[in-house]
Amino acid sequence: MEAMVASRTMRTVCAHDCPDACSVLVTVEAGQVVRTVGDAEHPFTRGFLCGKVHRYAERVHSPERVLTPLRRVGAKGEGDFTPITWDAALEEIVDRWQTIIARYSSEAIAGYAYSAHQGLINRNLTQALFHALGATRVNAAAVCDTCCGEAWELTVGPAGGTDPERVQEADLIIAWGANLDSTNVHQIPFIDMARDRGAQLVVIDVWRTRAARRADWFIPIRVGTDAALALGMAHVLQRDGLIDQDYVQRLVLGYERWAHEVLPRYTPATVEAITGVPAQEVEALARAYGQARAPFIRLGQGLSRHTGGGAATRAIVCLSGLVGAWQRPGGGALLATADSYKLNFPALRRPDLQPGLVYGGA
Repeated sequence: MEAMVASRTMRTVCAHDCPDACSVLVTVEAGQVVRTVGDAEHPFTRGFLCGKVHRYAERVHSPERVLTPLRRVGAKGEGDFTPITWDAALEEIVDRWQTIIARYSSEAIAGYAYSAHQGLINRNLTQALFHALGATRVNAAAVCDTCCGEAWELTVGPAGGTDPERVQEADLIIAWGANLDSTNVHQIPFIDMARDRGAQLVVIDVWRTRAARRADWFIPIRVGTDAALALGMAHVLQRDGLIDQDYVQRLVLGYERWAHEVLPRYTPATVEAITGVPAQEVEALARAYGQARAPFIRLGQGLSRHTGGGAATRAIVCLSGLVGAWQRPGGGALLATADSYKLNFPALRRPDLQPGLVYGGA
């Protein structure tokens, strides 16, 4: 009789750069991953993993996986590489860095690292190395979420946003530039709970995404015109008396000037000419939003990656304040779940290691 292979299951977390941060149960036999499943006891993961992670054992043990450093031996672009040892690779890198620093100074080295599927610790510790070297640093996040992140903070401050699990209590859900079925799949069950209770799902995007195909109402929009649609909605909210005046007076800054100087220019007809969204749809969307008990907006980050993207993010987020959505369970807006967790990033990135810098951060 063959000896039984010891098997054990460990709880871990998916390290992909994704809003869901799934709780994963990994089964290991004889030192190899044989199965990955979602943790059924986790309230957000609920036993489900996306296609990438559900089949992670195949990725980890794929014969095509690169497990050793490769040095290019042919011309650039030919794809001709030969394996070398880790010691040889590290020695070569250190030698080249030291040569560059001695000749040109440390700022001639550009430090570039992003998230991939490294997790927060691996992703941010690299910055400590670049700081210690005194290297020029490339802000990789600028392409992804820096613009919308700054816009969010300038609009609502350091608040994180609506708890994803409370979205089930919303009665109108707008996925604005967010293809949730592909990029935030664990939000879908909570949206479905809300829809079972009568909530409507609206998707605003530049093409018919998977999320748009499941929506009750899909609104296609021209690329880069999201700010105009948000301002057109605000125009209708003000015109039709759908502003929560009590909330605005207590908690919103600058509304009067904005309403007087900006909103009059964004009539539904003007917005149609800019966005391609018919004026009657602008009107209908604004009224549905203004009359909802607890409207929720899930913003995508892609809409901020063009000229005026920060202003678009700010204009959309402002809608939640105009109707007082934040004060109702399930209402409000959400850009990034990471903002809800105040991690001590300087402890990982170590900006205090920068040569000649007097650092007073946390």
